Amino acid sequence: MPRCAPLWWSANSTPDPSRSLRAPAFVVVERARAQRERDETGYEAVVPRGRATGYAEGMETLRQIVVFVHLIGFATLFGAWAVEAFGGQRRFTRLMQIGLAIAGVAGLILAAPWGLAEGADMNYAKIGTKLVVLLIIGALLGIGSARQRRGDAVAPALFWGVGVLTLLNAGIALLWG
Repeated sequence: MPRCAPLWWSANSTPDPSRSLRAPAFVVVERARAQRERDETGYEAVVPRGRATGYAEGMETLRQIVVFVHLIGFATLFGAWAVEAFGGQRRFTRLMQIGLAIAGVAGLILAAPWGLAEGADMNYAKIGTKLVVLLIIGALLGIGSARQRRGDAVAPALFWGVGVLTLLNAGIALLWG
C-alpha cells in the first residue's frame, strides 16, 4: 500500500518519511484521481469531503431502511395469509390489511427517485406492474373482508388469489432486473 502523509500535515509541508502513515484505500484512490485531474487540466482537483459525501451516504442508508420496512410489510401480509391458509381457516384478518398498507406506503416511497446513485435509472414498468398487483391484492382483501363482515364465507378464489399475488409481487421485485 502506498505511504502518505498524516492528515494533520498541510499540503505545503514536506512529509517526513520516518513519520509517515499508511493511508486507507479510499484516501489513496481519491489522491490518485486528484493527481490524474491535476495532470490532465493543470488545475488542482477539489476532492469532495464532509457534508456532500455524508449526505449521499445518509440518503442511501435511509433508502435501505425504507426497503427494510417494505419487506416487513410483505412479510406481515404473507405471514398472516400463510397462518390462515395452513391453519385451516380461510379468512382475511386485520393483520393482512396492515401488512398491505405498510408494503404499499413503503413501496410508493421507494418509487420516488431519491437516494439513488448518480446515473441510476428507475424501472417504471416494474414499479407500475407492482402497483397494479398491489391494487388487485387490496381489492381482493376488501371484497373478502366485506363478505366476512356480512357473515358469508370467503370464496376460495379470493383467498388463494391474495397469497398467489403476494408471492407474484415478491417474485417481480426479486427477478425483474
